[in-house]
Amino acid sequence: MTGAAFDTAAALDRLHAEIQLAHDQGFAVLRVLLDLRWVNSSTAMLDAWREYETRVNGLFAAGDLIGCCVYDERNFTRRDWRLLHSAHTTTLRPDTDSAASRLRVRWNGEPPALRLHGETDLGNRAALHQLLAVTARACGPLTIDATGLQFVDVAALRELLGLAAARTAPTTILCRPLLARHLRLLGAAGIATLSVAVALPANSAPPA
Repeated sequence: MTGAAFDTAAALDRLHAEIQLAHDQGFAVLRVLLDLRWVNSSTAMLDAWREYETRVNGLFAAGDLIGCCVYDERNFTRRDWRLLHSAHTTTLRPDTDSAASRLRVRWNGEPPALRLHGETDLGNRAALHQLLAVTARACGPLTIDATGLQFVDVAALRELLGLAAARTAPTTILCRPLLARHLRLLGAAGIATLSVAVALPANSAPPA
């Protein structure tokens, strides 16, 4: 991130090539650990790096890439840390080992389906936006399994509705009853290609 300008597209292409190389060598998953404790709010091209961190989420959903970025929160202004934090699906606090935000995603290509598990809020909003933007390009009917979400803020609900509205093919959102109610209150019925279906997580039994 010093010297020549950071090229987000080229960096994503390189990472995609490394994933393919890992597959060619017989590995199912590429694991990447980045020590980024030297990055701070005064680092040149921080905006370009943050864009890369956001867009790389499109590669994680397939399940063949696992990444861990190690930052030092003390190196950033509050605004810069919030924006960088938002580009990651999950952020862990080193002092307590607890999650400031936690979202897991999994993409299945045939038939197209995206599974969401955990929490969606301000802490991972940029990551979720990128994941849904990539998902919206899927051809044919799409299923979003949101039954594993324990918390969803209004912005994330609007992102889900926006994905469905942007597609011409049918979209089905599987979710718990309360989430289904909130989606309908926000106008789900006005999206002709969207179906909201109440369901429980696959590993959950109906309440007694």
